[in-house]
Amino acid sequence: MAAAAAAGATPATARKALLTTTATLLSSSLARSRRSLSCSAAAASAAPRIAPQPPDLLRWVQREGGFVHPALRVVDHPEHGLGVSAAAAEGDIPPGDVLIALPGRLPLRLRRPAGAADAVLVQLADQVNKRCRFLLEFEKEVKHKLGTVPLEDHPFCGQDVVAETKIDQNAAVTLNYGCYPNDFFLLDYGFVITSNSYDQVELSYDGTLLDAASMAAGVSSPNFSAPAKWQQDILSPLNLYGEGAILKVSIGGPEIVDGRLLAALRVIIAADPDAVSGHDLKTLMSLKEKAPLGPAVEASALRTVLALCTFALQHFHTKIMEDEAILKGEPPLTTELAVQFRLQKKLLLLDVIQNLSRRIKMLALDKSTV
Repeated sequence: MAAAAAAGATPATARKALLTTTATLLSSSLARSRRSLSCSAAAASAAPRIAPQPPDLLRWVQREGGFVHPALRVVDHPEHGLGVSAAAAEGDIPPGDVLIALPGRLPLRLRRPAGAADAVLVQLADQVNKRCRFLLEFEKEVKHKLGTVPLEDHPFCGQDVVAETKIDQNAAVTLNYGCYPNDFFLLDYGFVITSNSYDQVELSYDGTLLDAASMAAGVSSPNFSAPAKWQQDILSPLNLYGEGAILKVSIGGPEIVDGRLLAALRVIIAADPDAVSGHDLKTLMSLKEKAPLGPAVEASALRTVLALCTFALQHFHTKIMEDEAILKGEPPLTTELAVQFRLQKKLLLLDVIQNLSRRIKMLALDKSTV
């Protein structure tokens, strides 16, 4: 919930996060499962309020017969924005204390009169099944473990949010939304995380584009558009060739370079079936494997990725300094989110360029040492 606030969100997006949290709490598991929280010390810039009186999740939980730790409050923190905070007057919260618990009688789908005070919460909670990945995974688990039990007879029980570590007074409490790119956070929750290590830039595995990128990287006579038969046989299990191929690849995230893209670059640039045949796909897809097909092939493959990053940066209509200037001017919320989103993509591409440039220099040093 405070993740939205920590990203500079307004009460409107915080309210959306509250609703998602409510639906996650309503979705139950066979045992009383727990979800850990962490304290957030990240500062966020204050944003103007859209809704002067956003729905109070904690009051709603209490009204429904649930439990809320007496030290928790929904507050508008000057640094972290709207979120859950531990009240100073109540002291520290020791590990193991239950923070929020909903009664097991609450169903996954709620129905209330249209004029009820929590009508907005209920309407949006009904839509969570379509958007919340946690509920989708939960539904699959229920069908697997209780396949022969009718849905109305499932033994749903409430899900608790428990403090796994000591929470200091006035500490901001953050729900972890998961390891996802900013596309997911923006579309589903309405905020963008800065310096998101799981953010990615998606590209299309296009032969013409890769030919141009590899030529810019100094590769002579690239054949991404027309791979040889033995290369096709390797690209097919990578789902980059043939019927049903999935041509969307990515740059960034924990892998830095999509493993399928990296393997394809190495195989096409190598142009030597004997050298490639001695390695499995797992090796060819891993950037941790140091030049499996030799330093020359590796350097050309990484330079091709650098060219792809440069092409991607050129497709943006603004430069990084222009985006930063827009954000300093306090634009409307929608403009701010859009600019933050594209700015993070540009910074991600620059980080990848710096990372791969260091790797290319190391390859040159290793080659000169040999």
